Amino acid sequence: LAASLSYDTMLIALTMLFLAWCMYLAYEKSSVEIKDVVILALILVLLEPCKIVYLPLTGLCLLIPKKKFQSEKHYWVSLLTVVAVMAAAVFMMNFVVVAAWAKDTQNYLSWSQTPGFTLADVLHDPYHIFQVYWETLVVKADYYQATMLGAYLGNLDPELSIPYFCIFLLWGVLFVCSLRQAGERVMFTGGQKVWTVVLIVLSCCLVLFSMLLGWTPKDFTYITGIQGRYFIPILPAALFLLYGNNLTLGKDYTRGALFLECLISIYGLIRILSLRCFV
Repeated sequence: LAASLSYDTMLIALTMLFLAWCMYLAYEKSSVEIKDVVILALILVLLEPCKIVYLPLTGLCLLIPKKKFQSEKHYWVSLLTVVAVMAAAVFMMNFVVVAAWAKDTQNYLSWSQTPGFTLADVLHDPYHIFQVYWETLVVKADYYQATMLGAYLGNLDPELSIPYFCIFLLWGVLFVCSLRQAGERVMFTGGQKVWTVVLIVLSCCLVLFSMLLGWTPKDFTYITGIQGRYFIPILPAALFLLYGNNLTLGKDYTRGALFLECLISIYGLIRILSLRCFV
């Protein structure tokens, strides 16, 4: 992915930077200055116009408490400024596409030579769309979690991959690195976790919705065209939910977990090179 022309490379990096900046302002920095707000707005202007399906994640800005601003007026001016600048960027970049989706009464998919779903279909029969969503989770959940961490690389090549036990270990690394260590203070409240879950669910629904309209034939019972990497920008926020008092590590295993991740990456690289260069 990093060596391709896909803009998802920049998108994933910007999403992680956005989450890190929000966490820094919310839980570490003592006060929020004007330059901090400018940086936040700049990140969102670069991030959100690329794929508006991640727009709900901008709600993580609300984790930053009012008390860290100079005054309540400063808080609201900063919030409205960030929202206005980001909304303007999203509108200018995506207005044509969204307007086309709203006006189209027919959707013909060139790749399958069949009709596709339209916005009218969604509005007229929401229960059917709910069934399609549910069937997608049942059929494709394992595919999504595997392709997030190294399965079916290249042009979705089933041979250009890593064994599933490696993917399992990588998920273990992420799990271990997301847990609280003994002695660390938890500032992420239950209400903030609920709000984060809402944002995650909304973003996932929009990811599915975009490919429902853009790639899925109407006679399919599940949404097609989605790869696991589409959920990588959402993954850090989901892993952050694990951080709390209920799951605590007595020792710091982060170094060992990251060392294991490096070994798996080296093994994956050697495997891929052997499959393509020496076979």
